[in-house]
Amino acid sequence: MNKVQIVLVFAAFFIYIIALVISYLSSARIPGLFYNTLSNLNNKYAQQVSPKSIAFGIIWPIIYFWNLVGIIYIVVSCFLPVAKSPVKMAPSLVPKTFLISYCAAFIVTVGWLFAFDREVMGLSFALLLVAALSVYVSVGALCKAAADNAEALEKDNKVVFWLMRILVQNGLSLLGTWLTVATLVNLAVVIIYEDSFGLEAAVQRGTISIVNGSTVSLVILLVIVITWFVLENFVLEKYCRYLYTIYPVFILATSALIDKLRALPNGKQNLIIASVDLAVVLVAFIVRVILAVYRRNQRLLVGFSAECFFGHTSKIDENRHIARHKEMRKVQVALVFVAFIVFVVALVISYLNSVGFQGLFYNPIEVLGGKYANQIAPQPIVFTIIWPIIYLWNLIGLVYIVVSCCLPVEKSPVKITPTLVPKTFLICHSITFASAMCWLFSFDREIISLSFALLLFSALSAYAAVGISLKTVSDNAKILEKNNKVVLWLMRILVQNGLSLYATWLTVATLLNLTQLIIYDYSYAEETAVMRGISIADASSISLVTLLVIVIAWFVLENFVVEKYCRYMYTIYPVLVLALSSLTDKLRAMPDANQNLIVASVNLSVVIIAFIARVSLAVYRKQRHGIIVS
Repeated sequence: MNKVQIVLVFAAFFIYIIALVISYLSSARIPGLFYNTLSNLNNKYAQQVSPKSIAFGIIWPIIYFWNLVGIIYIVVSCFLPVAKSPVKMAPSLVPKTFLISYCAAFIVTVGWLFAFDREVMGLSFALLLVAALSVYVSVGALCKAAADNAEALEKDNKVVFWLMRILVQNGLSLLGTWLTVATLVNLAVVIIYEDSFGLEAAVQRGTISIVNGSTVSLVILLVIVITWFVLENFVLEKYCRYLYTIYPVFILATSALIDKLRALPNGKQNLIIASVDLAVVLVAFIVRVILAVYRRNQRLLVGFSAECFFGHTSKIDENRHIARHKEMRKVQVALVFVAFIVFVVALVISYLNSVGFQGLFYNPIEVLGGKYANQIAPQPIVFTIIWPIIYLWNLIGLVYIVVSCCLPVEKSPVKITPTLVPKTFLICHSITFASAMCWLFSFDREIISLSFALLLFSALSAYAAVGISLKTVSDNAKILEKNNKVVLWLMRILVQNGLSLYATWLTVATLLNLTQLIIYDYSYAEETAVMRGISIADASSISLVTLLVIVIAWFVLENFVVEKYCRYMYTIYPVLVLALSSLTDKLRAMPDANQNLIVASVNLSVVIIAFIARVSLAVYRKQRHGIIVS
């Protein structure tokens, strides 16, 4: 550590404190220093990119507190022994490029506060852009310094390594992301308005509307998110491996913006784009976490396999093998509890939606079902029957998996080798219920296209989870049938059949949303839904025929292609029988529903025949071959 580095550390600390104080004075609108509050300026220079004010009230205290803790840690580390100091150790984890960029970021942010207060919008935009770029440079310098020395630090100095990752890197990436959002807000202002200091109302340039000017910024945000996702996961993954505060900030900003746009009479265009932004961010975040978990497991497995391949048999190597195995098991157990938490949250949110919890949901599902009328939705009684069964069955299955983490190895589907609850299953399980939970909010806000996409994604995730579980159990069926029948049948009954029950209902719900998407245009805040032009009867027929194709294709697959894996799944057809029986009963009472009554009746007949044939084939195969477990 040299004197220049020490000076830069303390300079960064003092600049940060000054920026914190001036930011507070700006929010308090100290006379003589600031002339306008940020909320007043946002109202004067109205656009459709800035989130609701509550988002600012949430994010700024988090940003300043997190970065205060981070810079204090760096300052304190100057007085710690070399082995415990990210500043003193060689090579340093706090390079001069980071400190210089850090100082520049907060100096420029202070400059922006004054420029925006004086309503010099062109300069404000330029300063915010420089501040954001400075934060990107400082985060990049930190990530590179840490990644270049990761192996040695992971081995000898984990505490310092993780403190830098959590307190400094993620704190700054939080700031950098919010500055990106703020820069795009300022860009929209610059596109729409001229500088209007001293005027009561802002002067529009006249060449572009508020709606279109805001759309430019929202589309740029979408491009930034997609570009960053590609960069962090496939180009710079080595350096960005432990940055996780970026997507939550985007989720907060876009969620608050969507809530704001819903109340604007001319906000339809940007509400759709903001919803797409939010959906892309959510998917990117989920995929980011999945890729991180997968790659971590692969790194652990590669290290374990390499040592086994090269024949390391010393006591130290054996201990290393055991440690790696424990590390992999910890990840699996963590995913089990994540899946359980996601499920419980989804269950609670679903209940709040069913009771119409005010402030969280705005429209009861039955009201939306009436508004977006179709000829494919079963009678309401079916929903009352099926949802409690789905949640109770899957709750029991998931509780069994959680409890099994505490059971002896031979009685635990999680602990036995090979495991019957692989990480890919747990990830897909979490995605299934998380996506379904997001669907509740999207459908409540009447964003039908996003609702359809989320339901389809949830259904596909459920299919993946069921498929992974079926293959894992089937691959080990012989050994389990011989040594561990109880675990085998508990997995088949509680987990596999519970999830297949849910996946089947998600398929029905997805086709229902598809029908609504075909028939209706975006109609939020409209008393009656706006039709696109296709009739309700014809659109409903499309979905019913699609369901018929799915049933026939699945019957062939499960009985003649993947029968080995699907041998003990029996909850699919009863769900379809329930849904179609209720639908035909409903259609009989409708005067214009003869077309779809015929199609639904054909569907019901095919499902009943398929179910009988399925059971008959299973009985025949068992009697002919005995209990087949291969």
